[in-house]
Amino acid sequence: MALQNKQRNQQYSQQYSQQYNQQQDDKLLGAYLNGELKDQQKAQFQQRLLQEPALNYEYQQLKLIDRPLQAN
Repeated sequence: MALQNKQRNQQYSQQYSQQYNQQQDDKLLGAYLNGELKDQQKAQFQQRLLQEPALNYEYQQLKLIDRPLQAN
């Protein structure tokens, strides 16, 4: 029983951590697209885009959505 509780707690912790990280990435993506990141933050984020295919994919999708909005 104690082992099951520990495993459940670990799963919850991992899920929470993933959700938190996703929220932080979403904020960074928005700031990057809006040109709000400072030079060092921008360079670090660009490096992550090169190293993390899932993040880069999300960026590319948001960029496609953002482009028509900027034209109006």
